[in-house]
Amino acid sequence: MTISQNADSFALNGATSQIPDRSTWRVRRLEVFLGSILLGPVAVVSIAGRTPSIFCVDLVALFCIVAVLWKRLPAEDVKRSLFHGVWYWYLGYLLLVLLTVPMGVDPLRSIVGLKVRLMPFLMFSVISLLLRNRRQVMRFMTAVGLCGVAVAAMTIVIYTMEMHGYKGPFMPDPEDTKDIAQTTFGVSNYIGSILILTLPLIATFKLSGGVKTAAVRFGAFAISLVALLLTNSRGSVISLVAGLVLWMVFTLLFVPMKAVGRAKLLLSLGAIVALSVVSWEMLPDIITYSFAQRMNVLLADVQSGNLASNRASVWLPGLSHALDSPVIGIGIANQYEEMAKLGMDTSSHNLFLETILETGLAGLVLLTGMLTACLITVIRLSRTGTTEETRRIGLALLLGFLAGIINVCAEPSFWGAEYGYIFWSMVAGAYALKRFDIDSRQGALA
Repeated sequence: MTISQNADSFALNGATSQIPDRSTWRVRRLEVFLGSILLGPVAVVSIAGRTPSIFCVDLVALFCIVAVLWKRLPAEDVKRSLFHGVWYWYLGYLLLVLLTVPMGVDPLRSIVGLKVRLMPFLMFSVISLLLRNRRQVMRFMTAVGLCGVAVAAMTIVIYTMEMHGYKGPFMPDPEDTKDIAQTTFGVSNYIGSILILTLPLIATFKLSGGVKTAAVRFGAFAISLVALLLTNSRGSVISLVAGLVLWMVFTLLFVPMKAVGRAKLLLSLGAIVALSVVSWEMLPDIITYSFAQRMNVLLADVQSGNLASNRASVWLPGLSHALDSPVIGIGIANQYEEMAKLGMDTSSHNLFLETILETGLAGLVLLTGMLTACLITVIRLSRTGTTEETRRIGLALLLGFLAGIINVCAEPSFWGAEYGYIFWSMVAGAYALKRFDIDSRQGALA
């Protein structure tokens, strides 16, 4: 029996108090890491600006990586924790990216492009190694959800400060009301991308008392929804709604569930809709008016046949460059130089288009394999998880991933520093749960 099997058997038997202190310390290190993503940039940005704040997060990530490497883990545990589908897909993608670095027009930008892809992979591997039982995964997922709630709270606070004329020395001036809700995480679209990932995890929060749990969930939902609406990010809101529709269809048709469970699910969704309406009514008129105007522009574009709206101006040039070099691409981070030739200071705003543009068809295949492996894992957790808690986490992750994948079709958020860490933290938790489910089934058969 491996260390992870032995630890998981404690959790399954209800003897969570017998989990060794060293195991608890491991998951606490992960919570410190998540806190550093949130608090590190806040502390540093007031002194030196955004770039050093991201560097601060990377330093903490490197510290976590070194701490794991310093502690020699049994080879069997390393093999079971790391060597699985998505890890191989991600490793193949990284090797391809590494081959394209010499093609970079701007060496520094190419190195940064490699770094933002490498660091989440390393932390994904570290988290996979540190999560040693089901109880730790549940606690870690709660920490990820709370990280999103904290981002939302920061967004509301900074928005309020902006509205009253207070602003940090290194915060950029907002171009319009859409970008008033900015934090050190970036402009509003980036904040929205993070919130739609973490918001579904709020439903998995579990405290000792039923009333306390309900109050925390309600408050966390309210804070996250208000912050999401404050961003005025049409793409994030549309992605969340579209992901929710797909998730409902999948859950009602394919997830084994009793009639009572389905009724609770529908009531919960109704409560979320009602809370969203109440949150909307509470927002200042300047925000609701601005968001409504932006949605009207989008609807007018769709009605006129321009389904891509303002994204067409960046998708079409990106597609044209991709067709010029479809096999190996133009090299990592070179899309900015190519767009600059057209007088555009932006990316292609589509993860899959950016991938084929920079790394060709090979990169697109590897990225698609990566995301497909993630989706298959959370689908299996939601349908066949060995415990109710596992299935609930699987459903929350499925909703977040569906909304996230839809969103990155119109946003360049996927390889952003904080977004990448949060997304791959969630994936690591999903694969850890999958591993413990396999252990539980094997133990039952034995």
